[in-house]
Amino acid sequence: MTTIKWPSDDGNVYYSILVNPCGFVVLEIMGETLSDKYHDLFKIDMHMRMSMKNRNNMPNTASTAHRLLRDTSNYGFHGYGSHNHTRPSHGGMGGGPPGGDSSSWTIDSSKVLYPIKISRATKSLEAVKKFYSKDIGVTMVHNQKYADGSELAIFTFDIPSDVAIQLHFW
Repeated sequence: MTTIKWPSDDGNVYYSILVNPCGFVVLEIMGETLSDKYHDLFKIDMHMRMSMKNRNNMPNTASTAHRLLRDTSNYGFHGYGSHNHTRPSHGGMGGGPPGGDSSSWTIDSSKVLYPIKISRATKSLEAVKKFYSKDIGVTMVHNQKYADGSELAIFTFDIPSDVAIQLHFW
């Protein structure tokens, strides 16, 4: 597990916990606040980990949360870990109501984890920038070169703003 304190382009400082649950998968859990007793556990990293100024996918309504849960349940993702929702019991396979209707679910959206970015390393950042911005027309929302020679490019698709996920390439 790695813990990081980092600045974003919105002028605020954020905290990340990176965990490696299995194989090549790394999950990053981000937050805006931290209890005072844990501050010393987080090392400072000046590399921006998320463009919070361009963050546009925090579901802000129950209908958005319902839609996200309904859409992901179609792909077999059930049981989101630590969340607080109830649903009517029903028979059959799968985790959602028959027909995928989640309108009767009660969801506390503050207790659901939402994906906000995908981060990838690349051998040729210039080729990635050309492909995403010119070839398929995805918006580059941030591009930054750091003193250590690394570079970050962030893209986002023009899809409904409450579900867009940023693509980060290093």
